[in-house]
Amino acid sequence: MVSQRAEVLRFEVLDNGLVVLGVSAYWQQILEGVIIVAAVSVDIRKYLRER
Repeated sequence: MVSQRAEVLRFEVLDNGLVVLGVSAYWQQILEGVIIVAAVSVDIRKYLRER
């Protein structure tokens, strides 16, 4: 299991990379939301397979 600090670090790296690329704050929030939704859906699928 990945620690919360590692997850926060990943989002910070993502944020910094998007800033360097010149992506607006609006699109950064959308991308972060999509990543969170994708991670949750993968986790739910893993949980349902184990049942």
